[in-house]
Amino acid sequence: MNFNSFPLFSNIFQHSKINHEFVESHSIWKTETCEIFFTEIHEPMYQIPVAFSNPVFSNIINGQKLIEIDPQNSFLFNKNQTLLLPKNSHLKIDFPEATTKQPTQCTSISINPDFLMKRAEILNEKAPKLNSEWNLNIQELSLLNSNKINQIFRRITRDLLHPKKIITENWEESQLDTLLIAIMQQQNRELPNLKSQKTPSIIQSLVSFIRENPEKTGNLDQLCNQACMSPSTLYRYFKRELGISPIEFIIEQKISKAKNILSSSLIPIKEVSYLSGFEDSNYFIRLFKKHEGITPKQYQQSLVKEC
Repeated sequence: MNFNSFPLFSNIFQHSKINHEFVESHSIWKTETCEIFFTEIHEPMYQIPVAFSNPVFSNIINGQKLIEIDPQNSFLFNKNQTLLLPKNSHLKIDFPEATTKQPTQCTSISINPDFLMKRAEILNEKAPKLNSEWNLNIQELSLLNSNKINQIFRRITRDLLHPKKIITENWEESQLDTLLIAIMQQQNRELPNLKSQKTPSIIQSLVSFIRENPEKTGNLDQLCNQACMSPSTLYRYFKRELGISPIEFIIEQKISKAKNILSSSLIPIKEVSYLSGFEDSNYFIRLFKKHEGITPKQYQQSLVKEC
């Protein structure tokens, strides 16, 4: 396989001694709008230099990578996470867990910046946000956690790698629009940037309040009073701008606070529940297990073992 024919990864192998037998990387879709790559690494590799000219969205399907921005700044990029890279990014990547039986697999999408700008403009015309604009933040590297985004990446990968690939007429536009909206919604949930808005939206202000004070956020009526909106209006804007309902977002943030408390102490689960804003500890335990797959006690014990 000629690796130099794949622009996104053409620099990965240039200055590294790598056995190509253990690497599978190829472009599975290419247009003027975007190029989509599927990469599979079959053995541990380290300090692989990578350079990107366009913005890139990358999703780990299996395994993990260690991303090094500079010698003092590195982080783990794990399965089911999505990495957003601005144009002209330069990184070094380790593949510490890759094996033939359990390869590290990743799908990456390099997108034309002009397309991103045009899609945001169309979205602002057809589905405007409340007192603000849709804006994709790709000025800095960011790491997102979202089941919805993971599902979109898997659908794109499945469609393009299927042996009987059948792509409909508007497949690319539809998939990218769905992905971009999901990413912007997740950024609104994880990375609210009120300073970037001359007039912060009511929803953004509520998001900041909930993130900073999840334990003080009671119910939907409280938020409706703060926003001066009816429950149906508040629900509609939350669902549009964040991709989830107000109550779902409150629960998400309370669970996040509970994880932080569990990570920093060995206090009783009942007290963790109270400090996180849950009045009923049994309800808290059920919700935590639903979100995390394990109970709060199991989560706490797993952290103790790691230490």
